[in-house]
Amino acid sequence: MQFDENQLDPAFALLARGMPERPRRFWEAGLRRIIDAGHNRALGVGLGHYLLDRGRPVGVMLTIASPAVATPASAVADAGVTPWRGVINLSSWYIEPEYRWRAPLMLRRMTADPAFTYTSLTPIASVARLLEATGFKPLNRGLSVLPTLHPSLARPGEHRVVDLAALPPEASDGLGPQRLARMREHAGLGCVVSAFRDRGRWQALILKPCRIRGLAALRLIHCDSLSALDRQLGAVLRHLLARGRLLLVMDRMPGGADRGLPRPGGIGYRKGPVPADAVDHTGSELVYLDL
Repeated sequence: MQFDENQLDPAFALLARGMPERPRRFWEAGLRRIIDAGHNRALGVGLGHYLLDRGRPVGVMLTIASPAVATPASAVADAGVTPWRGVINLSSWYIEPEYRWRAPLMLRRMTADPAFTYTSLTPIASVARLLEATGFKPLNRGLSVLPTLHPSLARPGEHRVVDLAALPPEASDGLGPQRLARMREHAGLGCVVSAFRDRGRWQALILKPCRIRGLAALRLIHCDSLSALDRQLGAVLRHLLARGRLLLVMDRMPGGADRGLPRPGGIGYRKGPVPADAVDHTGSELVYLDL
């Protein structure tokens, strides 16, 4: 059963049982950010699903929706095929122990609409096994951590990285209104947002502040082109270092170059198409729930 903003009390109760280290105000604040963003409402997607037993919620999962910005080539619809609409991120799944045998059925029903790609970015080990058993594929090969004082600093580049507030008109025009709107939304959610130029094109870059062993770090949330980022990595790292950020956490993508040191965990999963040369974790628990 889908639920909306008028049916949240059972979700708060179940989430508190499943993750007692997170107080109710944590979930209230996170769900308010999702509601205020308005993407679930615009796409007709509930805030989450309940697993019911005789009408009583005994399980919950949040479904955080975000609309399509750049459609993956593999999702371009042919005649008679459902158009691709965006991404639904699955998060914060809890089922009371005696009902967990019903988890595979719940997951299949929640991910049956071919108009969406489904992602799970922070699954625990038992959930990861269930995702693989129900058709999900690894989204990445985990995470790596790069110091901003990295050998790439010596590499030449166009050296053109600009904070969102200082974007020149040419950058705004190149990024387009839909991408700019997403950048502004995430800046309002506490992300560090900028753009860089590569081969004459402007690329959006969204990073989420975090800390690793007490050091100021940034987690890569969105990058339009990883190959462009790799070519301009020196310029980007210089930009971050000048702003006091010492570490950059990035996805280790299939077939991509490995930079920095591997970080334990961090393997995400997806069901459906994703861009081959991009990272897009906007509209996820990494941002709205600060996980």
